[in-house]
Amino acid sequence: HRDLKPANILLDKKGQPYVADFGLAKRESEVQTIHKEGSILGTPAYMAPEQAEGRAHTADRRADIYSLGVILYEILTGKRPFQDCNLQTLLVRIVSEPAPSPRTLEKSIPKDLETICLKCLEKQPSKRFESAQELADEIHRFLRGEPIVSRPISEMERVYRWCQRNPTAATLFMAVLVTGLLGGVVSGTFSYLTKQRMLAEAQERENEMARREAELAMQRAEAAKLRVQQESPGWSSAQIHPESFNHMEESDAVNAALDQFQQSTGPNRGPSGKYDVKELTKAVLGARSKNGTGRQTEMLNKLEGDLNFLNQTLGGRR
Repeated sequence: HRDLKPANILLDKKGQPYVADFGLAKRESEVQTIHKEGSILGTPAYMAPEQAEGRAHTADRRADIYSLGVILYEILTGKRPFQDCNLQTLLVRIVSEPAPSPRTLEKSIPKDLETICLKCLEKQPSKRFESAQELADEIHRFLRGEPIVSRPISEMERVYRWCQRNPTAATLFMAVLVTGLLGGVVSGTFSYLTKQRMLAEAQERENEMARREAELAMQRAEAAKLRVQQESPGWSSAQIHPESFNHMEESDAVNAALDQFQQSTGPNRGPSGKYDVKELTKAVLGARSKNGTGRQTEMLNKLEGDLNFLNQTLGGRR
Protein backbone atom coordinates (compact mmCIF):
# COMPACT_ATOMS: atom_id res chain seq x y z
CA HIS A 1 0.00 0.00 0.00
CA ARG A 2 2.85 2.38 0.99
CA ASP A 3 0.51 5.04 2.41
CA LEU A 4 -1.28 3.54 5.39
CA LYS A 5 -2.58 6.16 7.82
CA PRO A 6 -5.78 6.75 9.82
CA ALA A 7 -7.31 8.74 6.96
CA ASN A 8 -6.99 5.70 4.67
CA ILE A 9 -8.59 3.24 7.10
CA LEU A 10 -12.37 3.29 7.07
CA LEU A 11 -14.68 1.66 9.65
CA ASP A 12 -18.19 0.40 9.02
CA LYS A 13 -21.02 0.47 11.56
CA LYS A 14 -19.76 -2.75 13.14
CA GLY A 15 -16.23 -1.41 13.53
CA GLN A 16 -14.80 -3.51 10.73
CA PRO A 17 -11.82 -1.67 9.17
CA TYR A 18 -11.32 -1.27 5.42
CA VAL A 19 -8.18 0.01 3.73
CA ALA A 20 -8.70 2.71 1.10
CA ASP A 21 -6.65 4.79 -1.38
CA PHE A 22 -4.36 2.42 -3.23
CA GLY A 23 -2.84 5.18 -5.35
CA LEU A 24 0.73 4.37 -4.26
CA ALA A 25 0.24 0.63 -3.94
CA LYS A 26 2.32 -1.87 -5.89
CA ARG A 27 2.17 -5.62 -6.35
CA GLU A 28 4.74 -7.70 -4.53
CA SER A 29 5.65 -9.43 -7.80
CA GLU A 30 6.57 -6.16 -9.53
CA VAL A 31 10.31 -5.81 -10.13
CA GLN A 32 10.22 -2.14 -11.10
CA THR A 33 7.82 0.72 -10.63
CA ILE A 34 7.43 4.04 -12.30
CA HIS A 35 8.97 5.71 -9.26
CA LYS A 36 12.64 6.59 -9.50
CA GLU A 37 15.29 6.40 -6.80
CA GLY A 38 15.16 9.52 -4.63
CA SER A 39 11.39 9.81 -4.80
CA ILE A 40 9.67 10.38 -1.45
CA LEU A 41 6.20 8.90 -1.63
CA GLY A 42 3.62 8.71 1.14
CA THR A 43 2.55 10.71 4.15
CA PRO A 44 5.72 11.76 6.03
CA ALA A 45 4.45 11.17 9.58
CA TYR A 46 3.52 7.54 8.73
CA MET A 47 6.13 6.55 6.17
CA ALA A 48 8.84 3.97 6.81
CA PRO A 49 12.54 4.97 7.00
CA GLU A 50 13.25 3.48 3.56
CA GLN A 51 10.56 5.74 2.11
CA ALA A 52 11.86 8.77 4.03
CA GLU A 53 15.33 8.11 2.57
CA GLY A 54 13.94 8.33 -0.95
CA ARG A 55 13.97 4.57 -1.58
CA ALA A 56 10.25 4.20 -2.13
CA HIS A 57 10.95 1.86 -5.05
CA THR A 58 12.41 -0.68 -2.56
CA ALA A 59 9.52 -0.46 -0.09
CA ASP A 60 7.55 -3.70 0.33
CA ARG A 61 4.89 -5.03 2.71
CA ARG A 62 7.21 -4.37 5.66
CA ALA A 63 6.88 -0.62 4.98
CA ASP A 64 3.17 -1.09 5.67
CA ILE A 65 4.08 -2.84 8.95
CA TYR A 66 5.97 0.29 9.97
CA SER A 67 2.96 2.48 9.15
CA LEU A 68 0.71 0.16 11.18
CA GLY A 69 3.19 0.53 14.04
CA VAL A 70 2.84 4.33 13.90
CA ILE A 71 -0.95 3.98 13.98
CA LEU A 72 -0.74 1.56 16.95
CA TYR A 73 1.64 3.96 18.71
CA GLU A 74 -0.83 6.79 18.20
CA ILE A 75 -3.70 4.66 19.53
CA LEU A 76 -1.72 3.77 22.68
CA THR A 77 -0.24 7.19 23.50
CA GLY A 78 -2.34 9.72 21.60
CA LYS A 79 0.81 10.91 19.81
CA ARG A 80 2.92 9.89 16.84
CA PRO A 81 6.52 8.75 17.47
CA PHE A 82 7.95 11.73 15.58
CA GLN A 83 6.20 15.08 15.34
CA ASP A 84 7.88 18.03 13.67
CA CYS A 85 6.54 20.92 11.67
CA ASN A 86 9.71 21.00 9.59
CA LEU A 87 9.52 18.27 6.94
CA GLN A 88 13.28 17.85 6.59
CA THR A 89 13.76 17.45 10.36
CA LEU A 90 10.91 14.96 10.51
CA LEU A 91 12.41 12.80 7.76
CA VAL A 92 15.84 12.84 9.43
CA ARG A 93 14.34 11.72 12.74
CA ILE A 94 12.37 8.92 11.10
CA VAL A 95 15.56 7.62 9.49
CA SER A 96 18.01 8.06 12.37
CA GLU A 97 16.25 8.18 15.75
CA PRO A 98 14.67 5.24 17.58
CA ALA A 99 11.02 5.63 18.44
CA PRO A 100 10.50 6.72 22.06
CA SER A 101 9.17 4.00 24.33
CA PRO A 102 5.35 4.23 24.51
CA ARG A 103 5.49 3.50 28.25
CA THR A 104 7.45 6.70 28.81
CA LEU A 105 4.31 8.53 27.69
CA GLU A 106 1.73 6.16 29.19
CA LYS A 107 2.78 3.89 32.08
CA SER A 108 -0.38 1.76 31.88
CA ILE A 109 0.59 0.29 28.49
CA PRO A 110 1.39 -3.44 28.90
CA LYS A 111 5.02 -4.30 28.21
CA ASP A 112 4.12 -6.99 25.66
CA LEU A 113 2.02 -4.53 23.68
CA GLU A 114 4.86 -2.02 23.77
CA THR A 115 7.22 -4.71 22.46
CA ILE A 116 4.88 -5.46 19.56
CA CYS A 117 4.58 -1.77 18.71
CA LEU A 118 8.33 -1.13 18.79
CA LYS A 119 9.02 -4.17 16.63
CA CYS A 120 6.79 -2.64 13.95
CA LEU A 121 8.86 0.56 14.18
CA GLU A 122 12.28 -1.03 13.64
CA LYS A 123 14.51 0.92 11.25
CA GLN A 124 15.59 -2.18 9.35
CA PRO A 125 12.77 -3.93 7.48
CA SER A 126 14.24 -7.36 8.30
CA LYS A 127 13.65 -6.76 12.02
CA ARG A 128 9.95 -5.98 11.63
CA PHE A 129 7.12 -8.46 11.28
CA GLU A 130 7.32 -10.13 7.89
CA SER A 131 3.64 -9.65 7.09
CA ALA A 132 0.39 -8.20 8.38
CA GLN A 133 -0.72 -11.76 9.18
CA GLU A 134 2.30 -12.29 11.44
CA LEU A 135 1.53 -9.01 13.21
CA ALA A 136 -2.14 -9.98 13.60
CA ASP A 137 -1.18 -13.37 15.07
CA GLU A 138 1.07 -11.67 17.63
CA ILE A 139 -1.69 -9.25 18.66
CA HIS A 140 -4.14 -12.15 19.00
CA ARG A 141 -1.68 -13.96 21.29
CA PHE A 142 -1.49 -10.84 23.45
CA LEU A 143 -5.28 -10.47 23.60
CA ARG A 144 -5.66 -14.13 24.62
CA GLY A 145 -3.09 -13.70 27.37
CA GLU A 146 -0.61 -16.03 25.69
CA PRO A 147 3.16 -15.45 25.59
CA ILE A 148 4.17 -13.35 22.60
CA VAL A 149 6.94 -14.36 20.21
CA SER A 150 8.53 -10.92 20.00
CA ARG A 151 11.18 -9.94 22.52
CA PRO A 152 12.21 -6.45 23.66
CA ILE A 153 15.55 -5.05 22.54
CA SER A 154 18.40 -6.13 24.82
CA GLU A 155 20.62 -3.57 26.53
CA MET A 156 23.58 -4.66 24.40
CA GLU A 157 21.58 -4.15 21.23
CA ARG A 158 20.44 -0.77 22.50
CA VAL A 159 24.05 0.29 23.16
CA TYR A 160 25.15 -1.00 19.75
CA ARG A 161 22.47 1.01 17.99
CA TRP A 162 23.37 4.12 19.98
CA CYS A 163 26.98 3.73 18.86
CA GLN A 164 25.86 3.43 15.26
CA ARG A 165 23.84 6.63 15.53
CA ASN A 166 26.54 8.53 17.43
CA PRO A 167 29.93 7.32 16.16
CA THR A 168 31.85 10.39 17.36
CA ALA A 169 30.45 10.26 20.87
CA ALA A 170 30.94 6.48 20.96
CA THR A 171 34.58 6.83 19.95
CA LEU A 172 35.16 9.48 22.61
CA PHE A 173 33.44 7.33 25.23
CA MET A 174 35.56 4.30 24.32
CA ALA A 175 38.72 6.40 24.49
CA VAL A 176 37.80 7.61 27.98
CA LEU A 177 36.87 4.07 29.02
CA VAL A 178 40.13 2.57 27.74
CA THR A 179 42.13 5.37 29.39
CA GLY A 180 40.33 4.72 32.66
CA LEU A 181 40.94 0.98 32.43
CA LEU A 182 44.62 1.47 31.65
CA GLY A 183 44.91 3.92 34.52
CA GLY A 184 43.27 1.41 36.83
CA VAL A 185 45.62 -1.36 35.70
CA VAL A 186 48.69 0.85 36.16
CA SER A 187 47.49 2.04 39.55
CA GLY A 188 46.68 -1.50 40.67
CA THR A 189 50.04 -2.81 39.50
CA PHE A 190 51.91 0.02 41.25
CA SER A 191 49.95 -0.61 44.45
CA TYR A 192 50.69 -4.34 44.28
CA LEU A 193 54.42 -3.78 43.70
CA THR A 194 54.56 -1.24 46.54
CA LYS A 195 52.88 -3.69 48.89
CA GLN A 196 55.23 -6.49 47.86
CA ARG A 197 58.25 -4.21 48.41
CA MET A 198 56.99 -3.25 51.87
CA LEU A 199 56.45 -6.92 52.76
CA ALA A 200 59.95 -7.77 51.54
CA GLU A 201 61.45 -4.93 53.59
CA ALA A 202 59.53 -6.05 56.67
CA GLN A 203 60.73 -9.62 56.17
CA GLU A 204 64.29 -8.38 55.75
CA ARG A 205 64.08 -6.41 59.00
CA GLU A 206 62.68 -9.44 60.80
CA ASN A 207 65.46 -11.64 59.43
CA GLU A 208 68.05 -9.08 60.56
CA MET A 209 66.59 -9.06 64.07
CA ALA A 210 66.68 -12.86 64.15
CA ARG A 211 70.29 -12.83 62.97
CA ARG A 212 71.32 -10.35 65.66
CA GLU A 213 69.55 -12.33 68.36
CA ALA A 214 71.25 -15.50 67.13
CA GLU A 215 74.63 -13.77 67.27
CA LEU A 216 73.87 -12.55 70.79
CA ALA A 217 72.90 -16.06 71.82
CA MET A 218 76.13 -17.44 70.35
CA GLN A 219 78.19 -14.83 72.19
CA ARG A 220 76.52 -15.58 75.51
CA ALA A 221 76.91 -19.31 74.97
CA GLU A 222 80.61 -18.84 74.22
CA ALA A 223 81.00 -16.66 77.29
CA ALA A 224 79.28 -19.29 79.42
CA LYS A 225 81.58 -21.99 78.09
CA LEU A 226 84.67 -19.89 78.75
CA ARG A 227 83.45 -19.19 82.26
CA VAL A 228 83.08 -22.93 82.88
CA GLN A 229 86.61 -23.54 81.67
CA GLN A 230 88.16 -20.58 83.52
CA GLU A 231 86.42 -21.00 86.86
CA SER A 232 86.71 -24.81 86.87
CA PRO A 233 90.10 -25.55 85.31
CA GLY A 234 89.82 -29.15 86.37
CA TRP A 235 87.04 -29.64 83.83
CA SER A 236 89.20 -28.74 80.89
CA SER A 237 92.78 -29.18 82.13
CA ALA A 238 94.76 -32.38 81.76
CA GLN A 239 95.90 -32.09 85.41
CA ILE A 240 92.68 -32.78 87.26
CA HIS A 241 92.63 -33.22 91.02
CA PRO A 242 91.48 -36.65 92.20
CA GLU A 243 88.38 -35.20 93.84
CA SER A 244 87.31 -33.78 90.48
CA PHE A 245 87.08 -37.18 88.80
CA ASN A 246 83.61 -37.69 90.23
CA HIS A 247 82.46 -34.64 88.27
CA MET A 248 84.10 -35.35 84.91
CA GLU A 249 81.00 -36.95 83.48
CA GLU A 250 78.86 -33.95 84.43
CA SER A 251 81.42 -31.43 83.15
CA ASP A 252 81.72 -33.28 79.87
CA ALA A 253 77.94 -33.18 79.56
CA VAL A 254 77.94 -29.43 80.16
CA ASN A 255 80.72 -28.82 77.62
CA ALA A 256 79.01 -31.07 75.05
CA ALA A 257 75.70 -29.31 75.61
CA LEU A 258 77.39 -25.92 75.22
CA ASP A 259 78.95 -27.02 71.94
CA GLN A 260 75.61 -28.30 70.71
CA PHE A 261 73.91 -25.07 71.71
CA GLN A 262 76.49 -22.96 69.88
CA GLN A 263 75.85 -24.99 66.74
CA SER A 264 72.10 -24.68 67.16
CA THR A 265 72.30 -20.89 67.27
CA GLY A 266 74.50 -20.66 64.19
CA PRO A 267 73.38 -20.23 60.56
CA ASN A 268 73.24 -24.02 60.12
CA ARG A 269 70.98 -24.91 63.01
CA GLY A 270 68.92 -27.53 61.18
CA PRO A 271 65.63 -27.71 59.26
CA SER A 272 63.47 -26.83 62.25
CA GLY A 273 65.12 -23.39 62.55
CA LYS A 274 64.44 -23.34 66.31
CA TYR A 275 66.81 -22.73 69.22
CA ASP A 276 67.01 -25.57 71.73
CA VAL A 277 68.51 -25.01 75.21
CA LYS A 278 66.78 -27.95 76.87
CA GLU A 279 69.80 -30.27 76.72
CA LEU A 280 72.12 -27.54 77.97
CA THR A 281 69.83 -26.71 80.90
CA LYS A 282 69.51 -30.39 81.74
CA ALA A 283 73.31 -30.84 81.77
CA VAL A 284 73.83 -27.79 83.98
CA LEU A 285 71.21 -28.89 86.51
CA GLY A 286 72.70 -32.40 86.58
CA ALA A 287 76.19 -31.09 87.21
CA ARG A 288 75.02 -28.76 89.96
CA SER A 289 73.06 -31.49 91.75
CA LYS A 290 76.23 -33.61 92.05
CA ASN A 291 78.53 -30.73 92.87
CA GLY A 292 76.64 -28.80 95.45
CA THR A 293 79.43 -26.67 96.90
CA GLY A 294 82.31 -24.45 95.92
CA ARG A 295 83.17 -22.38 92.91
CA GLN A 296 81.69 -24.83 90.45
CA THR A 297 78.26 -24.48 92.07
CA GLU A 298 78.56 -20.68 91.88
CA MET A 299 79.62 -20.94 88.24
CA LEU A 300 76.75 -23.27 87.41
CA ASN A 301 74.29 -20.88 89.06
CA LYS A 302 75.58 -18.07 86.82
CA LEU A 303 75.33 -20.34 83.82
CA GLU A 304 71.74 -21.17 84.72
CA GLY A 305 71.00 -17.44 84.84
CA ASP A 306 72.44 -17.10 81.36
CA LEU A 307 70.24 -19.95 80.18
CA ASN A 308 67.14 -18.27 81.60
CA PHE A 309 68.08 -15.11 79.72
CA LEU A 310 68.55 -17.08 76.51
CA ASN A 311 65.23 -18.83 76.99
CA GLN A 312 63.45 -15.48 77.38
CA THR A 313 65.32 -13.90 74.47
CA LEU A 314 64.88 -16.75 72.05
CA GLY A 315 61.42 -17.82 73.15
CA GLY A 316 59.80 -14.81 71.51
CA ARG A 317 61.31 -15.72 68.15
CA ARG A 318 59.99 -19.29 67.99
